[in-house]
Amino acid sequence: MCYFPTDYASYTIRDVSKNQKGAQLILTMQLPSPYPRNVHNVLVQFQYMSESVLNIKIVDYDRPRWEPSLLSEAMPSGSEPPMWSTSRTSRGVSENSANFEITLPSKGEPFNFKISRKSGELLMETAGGFTFSDQFLQLSSLLPSHLLYGLGEHRQGLMINASSWTTRTMWNRDHPPKEKANLYGSHPVYLSKDAGGWHGVFLHNSNAMDIVVQPAPAITWRPIGGIFHFYVMLGHSPAGVMAQYAQLVGTTFLPPFWALGFHLCWQNYGTAANTLATVERMRKLGIPQ
Repeated sequence: MCYFPTDYASYTIRDVSKNQKGAQLILTMQLPSPYPRNVHNVLVQFQYMSESVLNIKIVDYDRPRWEPSLLSEAMPSGSEPPMWSTSRTSRGVSENSANFEITLPSKGEPFNFKISRKSGELLMETAGGFTFSDQFLQLSSLLPSHLLYGLGEHRQGLMINASSWTTRTMWNRDHPPKEKANLYGSHPVYLSKDAGGWHGVFLHNSNAMDIVVQPAPAITWRPIGGIFHFYVMLGHSPAGVMAQYAQLVGTTFLPPFWALGFHLCWQNYGTAANTLATVERMRKLGIPQ
């Protein structure tokens, strides 16, 4: 009752196709999950976005589900971030120029996939029970090493301890910084060391989720809605991977000069009279508020 048996096959491959731009799978559910409203038919798409960015999208084949937008998707034609090597109408590169190798099962086999560098080093390999229901999704993949960073925003050590079980919760809340607690932002992206260098994996999903790092080493993603939409990013260095991530989601805006320095908190004024006195003091000093 507490784990998936080794022969568990929740979905099998109904159709598989590959071309120079990527690959596509159609899955059919074989074993329902214990959660309500399982998705019976699933579409899995792999697309080479550039030589060093791979897009993996896992969606309901029969009906649309919630997807947030990205900076790169909202930009007008001709002004794409530099990570995209082609225009919007033909965005993507061919398999020959991409630095990825996609390994897929054959028709009729259980659903899984493996992503490697073209030189052979492992990046992602799915493992365990794949679940796709209306309000609970789960996908696990093996990690190439125990060197893992990211999955913020949390106040704790920079490196995630992949030698033991660690759960990170993504659900923004206005909470004072506290050890091992979810805070103001959600960045479901990690940076990892593989045998060929550094890479990052970003899950583009705005729902609440738990991310479980386990000592295999492996990682399990558990959002409570939306879809699985991964970006796998290859960089020559950690900074290079993070630059690719910033091109996807956008960078921090430049604050106005008057906003730099000390700030007023929104709480702890005690009474309405104290709050009003603070406002009047700010206006008298000519400080924007």
